[in-house]
Amino acid sequence: MDKSKKDKATITIKINGEEKQFQEELVVHDWKEAKTESAASAEALEEDESFDWVLPDEGPQNGEEIKEFKQISYVPAVTKKTWINPRQKQSGSPAMLVSILLAVLTGLLLGYVMLHLFTSKDTPASSAGIGEQTSQPDSQPKDATGQTMVLKAFSVPIIQAGVFENGDSAESISSEVHSKGFPAAVIQQDGKYYLLAGVAGSVEDAKQAGNDFKNNQIDVYAKSIEIPSKTVDGVSESEKAFLNDSGQLFLSLSQVAGNASLGNTLDSDSLDKLEEKYPVLKNGVDKANKKIAVMGSQLKQSFDELKKFSASKDQKSLFQAQQSLLDFLKGYMEYK
Repeated sequence: MDKSKKDKATITIKINGEEKQFQEELVVHDWKEAKTESAASAEALEEDESFDWVLPDEGPQNGEEIKEFKQISYVPAVTKKTWINPRQKQSGSPAMLVSILLAVLTGLLLGYVMLHLFTSKDTPASSAGIGEQTSQPDSQPKDATGQTMVLKAFSVPIIQAGVFENGDSAESISSEVHSKGFPAAVIQQDGKYYLLAGVAGSVEDAKQAGNDFKNNQIDVYAKSIEIPSKTVDGVSESEKAFLNDSGQLFLSLSQVAGNASLGNTLDSDSLDKLEEKYPVLKNGVDKANKKIAVMGSQLKQSFDELKKFSASKDQKSLFQAQQSLLDFLKGYMEYK
């Protein structure tokens, strides 16, 4: 077929119930003619695509050195970082576990340091104003390198003015005894408080001396109390020598004071012998801590008052000698 033929086609459309016809020309192409045109186009394309190939030069000729390939520049590829939520818990991360553990240990260490810093057991700062004297500690610290010794047990006859369950009650009665001019001291033993009004050389002497108290409406009775042995440490050589002799010296002075209370003659020669035997009666305790130094001065004061009584027969000196002996006994029992 040399040329395409045109046929007319009729199309019927119904609009609002009325049928209308339309005609449209359809173009029909000859397929043989189209095949010929397609083959010609393919041949033209093959002719256009033919071109000359340019091959690279051959490798280095004999004697030529092969050049090393070097990379002139290199720009690393930018890796896109992934954002991680810091609040998101990463399970199984060793670094995270170590960080948490170190934080906890650091917190505990700081807490421990702060606790001990604010709860220190050191002596609190004094609130005394300018010019005021601050109170001194009861005793100097013991020498950690000192010696350990055992204080010997002994028994002492005493004049007792009462036994109390409450320490305040005992101190109240003690003040009444003092107000009447008699010696008195409260000691604690076996959970009870004993009010002592004097010492003697024997229980019989204590009974006779008790008559003076009864004449002044003070009820007393005589007995012997046991002073138990105990171990103390941190004492120096001079302290140890004093403590070894103090018990026997106390008993000797108690016998002298008890005899004097009964109206017996106080021999000054016996006092001189005691002074020669016990250097503490002259010089006190050399280089002693405060408690031991006080006990030494109490024995020395009792000795000095007995010497005064020997010369003057003043009853006040005798009572003061008894009071110093009671104070020594209280300190000796409380010493640790």
